[in-house]
Amino acid sequence: MKTPSQEQGATSIQQSRLGGCGKICLNSKLCTLFITIAVVVIVYLFASPWSVSRVLRLSTSKTSLYPRIVFIATVDIHNVIATVDEKFLSVCLTWRRRDAWKFNATTEERLKTLTRALSPAYVRIGGTPSDFVIFRSSENPYGPLTVHIDKGDLDRISEIAQNAGWQVLFTLSLCRRLKDGSWNVTNPLKIVKYIAKKGYKFGWELGNESNHLKKFNVTLTPNQLAKDFKRLRQYLKESFPGSKPMLVGPDVTQPRGNALKYLRKFLAAGNSAINVVTWHHYYVRAQETSLHEFYQGKVLDTLLQEIKDADAVINKVSRSLPRWLGETSSASGGGAEGISDRFVAGFMWLDKLGLAARYGYKVLLRQALFYGNYSLIGEDLEPNPDYWLSLLHKKLLHKPGAVSVMAMNLYTQVEVHVKLDKELQGLDVEEYLFTPDGNITSRKMKMNNKLLKLGPDSSFPELKPHRVRSGDQLILPPLTFAYYVVPDAAAPVC
Repeated sequence: MKTPSQEQGATSIQQSRLGGCGKICLNSKLCTLFITIAVVVIVYLFASPWSVSRVLRLSTSKTSLYPRIVFIATVDIHNVIATVDEKFLSVCLTWRRRDAWKFNATTEERLKTLTRALSPAYVRIGGTPSDFVIFRSSENPYGPLTVHIDKGDLDRISEIAQNAGWQVLFTLSLCRRLKDGSWNVTNPLKIVKYIAKKGYKFGWELGNESNHLKKFNVTLTPNQLAKDFKRLRQYLKESFPGSKPMLVGPDVTQPRGNALKYLRKFLAAGNSAINVVTWHHYYVRAQETSLHEFYQGKVLDTLLQEIKDADAVINKVSRSLPRWLGETSSASGGGAEGISDRFVAGFMWLDKLGLAARYGYKVLLRQALFYGNYSLIGEDLEPNPDYWLSLLHKKLLHKPGAVSVMAMNLYTQVEVHVKLDKELQGLDVEEYLFTPDGNITSRKMKMNNKLLKLGPDSSFPELKPHRVRSGDQLILPPLTFAYYVVPDAAAPVC
């Protein structure tokens, strides 16, 4: 039976998520849809738009230790709800672990394998250290915070991106100011000119969380930031004649209180300078969170509310501008130790992939590829659970006409019998069921009861689904997640 705390969590999800829907279209041939339906299960559908009618029934199973809820989802495969970029799932690198970008011959091949598999994508070079970068200078303007980089670092970034099939999004520092308060562009422009000279195809950001720099004794108003962006836009135009490099921003902190006001004022003054609106999101703070919060409905609901709050501001000023989650993961502050790089973190990651797509966010930049407790790849160059989820997500986006269901069971003692109704009823389903290798804090994960790991030659295991024949049951155990793919759906919108 369900405990009161479980009931409360389920009610929270039901109230905030039931009835949401969305679709991802990559181009005229490749598209994907997701759906959010919940009570004990959150489902995102990839490969066609949808509507949901639900039938929930509690039953007992003769073959299971747990009570079972039957969930019936109806999928509309004829209408488009939202679209995203083909680089929807993208990644971040931080200057904090620059040494992790340099490998020997063996590990270099593993790096190429792991990064190519996530292509196409953006790779953002940013984070807090980017505010204190100095290029080819012996100066130490930020004391111990100063990050010295040279041509070799920029070349290495370009090399990693080119090998992976990624596009670089580079964050320029704006913390160095002149006496009149304006941006000191001298050193950052050296980076721009070097990139232009080398012919690298970088996109650009200016500053990281500029509304939150007081802790570094820097105060930057939204109007001043807008002026700085306009100056950078002009410099990019002059440095890259004949092309239009991407410039995104303002990369504010989570859209709450003063951050929302800052975003609104910046957009009112500087929206003409940017190609994309960006803000950052983390569900929890690493120093304050607990294991339970990673699968708690009311915690997951915070993203939904912040998307709505941010969109309300953006739509008033810059409705036509695309929007991204410019830096995002589970827990801020480097991730929660022993949690953010474990199986349980998958609930937050899949929730974010689904909700962002449903609300038309074109790109998510995942913090981080390397470094921190929230990294996709560990320091031993072994994939963490969220990497495997990202890999499969990319794979399933390239199944034209197929419908893919992303499902999460947040209950600890109730399993879910998922039924696909109407046009998907009676069709075979390809099941990708993810379970921990041990408990939910395991760094190892199984798919269809097979451990996911790289081979000795850095090769990937075969991500082979379990074929569930028409009439057989789709069972989602407690605290697990899955992708269900209907390959013969022939969704006309895809």
